[in-house]
Amino acid sequence: MKFKGHIYATLAAFLLASIVVIGKLLLKEGIDPLAIVFIRAIMAFVMMGGFLLIYDRSLLIVKAGDFLLLLFYGLTVAVNYASYLYAFKWISGTVSVVLLYTYPALVVIISAIVFKEKITLNKVSALVLTFLGLLLVIQIYNTSFIKYNFIGICCGLTAGLSMACYSILGKILTNKYNSLTVVFYGFGIGALFLFLKDPAAIVNVSLSWYSFGGILALAIFPTMLGYSLFTRSFKYIEPSRASIICTTEPVMAAIMAKIFLDEQIEIIQYFGGLLIIIGIIIMEFRNVNLEKVKRDVL
Repeated sequence: MKFKGHIYATLAAFLLASIVVIGKLLLKEGIDPLAIVFIRAIMAFVMMGGFLLIYDRSLLIVKAGDFLLLLFYGLTVAVNYASYLYAFKWISGTVSVVLLYTYPALVVIISAIVFKEKITLNKVSALVLTFLGLLLVIQIYNTSFIKYNFIGICCGLTAGLSMACYSILGKILTNKYNSLTVVFYGFGIGALFLFLKDPAAIVNVSLSWYSFGGILALAIFPTMLGYSLFTRSFKYIEPSRASIICTTEPVMAAIMAKIFLDEQIEIIQYFGGLLIIIGIIIMEFRNVNLEKVKRDVL
């Protein structure tokens, strides 16, 4: 049974990594990034809503008292989608996805501040590796690179921070509701925030059939299928183990970017990305071990 979970998580990582290629190709068409992420979110919202109407309508019901929490959750979806795609506009897709993957370290920091979670030596080691890796990825040794790509780096880090908030809020909400319900409302509210940001840019967007097909692919493969397979893997393996497998996403994204976009990245940046992944694995393996101990005790 665990084999199925590993397959689902690996496929999820592959599909999520495809955002880099699809997003970059769409930006080359000259489409406003805000319009791309809005259409992506609204398509996923409509398709997920149709599925839930057929599958189980009760999953559409939420309590009024949770509306504010869902509102903040949708806001993190909007910020994450927009900042991640805007990062593609300024820096390479490979660097963008590595910056996104600073979010597990940010989850640790936010959890310590907000929830007073204990920061262990294990977590500190992981944070140090992540921070060092981040410095190498953004080429801290190359001041001209930072100056030229400052906006892109900020967007990538914002994507990581919003993903951290998204993960924490998502964990709180999935303790109350089915994950499909949470994702559905995340798409819808996120789309609303994106529309309110600049209605004119979205209403006046002009799409070719090629562009429409690209955004549709973005909505179906990484957005709906990617997140659904990742969530599905939890049925067979621990969420922490699934997260470890999904750390292969930056590697897959780098390979795709090299093959389809001919992106170039320095060896030292690859090394920085490796340090970030190692930091994530150190944190997550600790979680897996704790989960195993709890199961053995129970």
